Amino acid sequence: MLGKTLKKINIISGKIEHSLIALGLITMSVIIFINVISRHFFDTSVMWAEETSRYINVWITFIGLSACLRFNEHIKIDILLNKISKSVKFFVNRLVLLIGLVSSIYLVYLGWAITEKLLKSGNVSVTTGIPIWLLYLAVPVGFILMTISYIQKLYQTFK
Repeated sequence: MLGKTLKKINIISGKIEHSLIALGLITMSVIIFINVISRHFFDTSVMWAEETSRYINVWITFIGLSACLRFNEHIKIDILLNKISKSVKFFVNRLVLLIGLVSSIYLVYLGWAITEKLLKSGNVSVTTGIPIWLLYLAVPVGFILMTISYIQKLYQTFK
């Protein structure tokens, strides 16, 4: 029962990640393309293009953290893992996943605390008028998705 629920959550969060990353990359590409055309042909630039692209890039990065974890694409140094026995490697892999899970939960908490402070402050971007808290919301959202991935991976290793 728990395995099926985790699998459904994993599939849904994976689709959300991929959709948001694809949408972000497409949107960022279109904005940058329009800005390049505007600079080249009209000798003017779209004032909000660079900042908006930067914000989208931040969101893609934090959502991409979870996608990388899901597909084991994070950078890792496994020279020590290759030198130890299978039973110790089994334990170390679980320990690394558990440390990652605790860290991602803590980063959700920290990210939310910072986002909440910025929400209360009411600061907005000068160029775009976008509330600054929306940029910082990428941290807790990205790490919530990463927490889901860690839970799924831990469940798979104990299964």
